[in-house]
Amino acid sequence: MRKRILMVEDDPIAAKILKGLLETRGFTVEHTADGLAALRRARSEAFDLLIVDWLLPELDGYKICRLLKMDRRFRDVPILVVTGRSNPDDLDKIRSVGVDEVLSKSVPPIEIASRVEKRLGSAA
Repeated sequence: MRKRILMVEDDPIAAKILKGLLETRGFTVEHTADGLAALRRARSEAFDLLIVDWLLPELDGYKICRLLKMDRRFRDVPILVVTGRSNPDDLDKIRSVGVDEVLSKSVPPIEIASRVEKRLGSAA
């Protein structure tokens, strides 16, 4: 069974590029553009990894990650946060909710895909 990723990204171009890249590597990628929809979907479906943008409509990445990591069902589900934030205080806040990795928006999508593969292994 292919490994499933939930990607939460409100930039449609960035989402399309990363989704396509991950799918060519064999992953199943579900995409949502707002935080509230992502939280609902994560709680109702099984995912092997989440990629979460930090600044989102409806519910931001901080709240999504905090709520999911407080739920024991998600303690072992890796969460990668992608953010444009670079202020050390912002980065500390992001890490404080228990995310597994914080990546800059300036990181090329191929590097994000490589990080996903390191966390999940092969897609199948």
